[in-house]
Amino acid sequence: MIVDVTNKLIIDPRAHSRVNGEPAWCELPYPGHKKGCPNYGKGCPLPKVDVYFDLTMPHWFAIHRFDLKAHVERMRDKHPEWSDRQCRCVLYWQNGVRKSLNIECSDFILQHRGLVYHKIPEAMGVNVILTMKIIDQQIIIKPIDEVCKVALIGSPAME
Repeated sequence: MIVDVTNKLIIDPRAHSRVNGEPAWCELPYPGHKKGCPNYGKGCPLPKVDVYFDLTMPHWFAIHRFDLKAHVERMRDKHPEWSDRQCRCVLYWQNGVRKSLNIECSDFILQHRGLVYHKIPEAMGVNVILTMKIIDQQIIIKPIDEVCKVALIGSPAME
């Protein structure tokens, strides 16, 4: 699904840097990574969204929804001895979701020459969750049944 987000993006500096002593988003701990994203400081964070995209031109979210619940059920049928965590492991579904999102973005930019896309807009400072609320698209922070992957499409910024 492609949704116009022109003039609707919520941009938050916390993706790139500490604000009021609070860690940058990418420094926040998550399971298995007590210091945050292992790529932070090693080629990431990415360029700020307004450095990569020309936000004075139209831009869109490509939104791909993945039925995690159905995937978990298939994995349970295939591996009845697996725990719920094993059935939900990103190793078994994430690459397919990324590929589907990539195809959707590629198809869109083939029809709209000159555009570029990025599959990690939050690493560029876009608050995807708040922007999704503004455009009336549901997104769950810690999904149980459905995963939503979002890319940003737009014109490249002029250098």
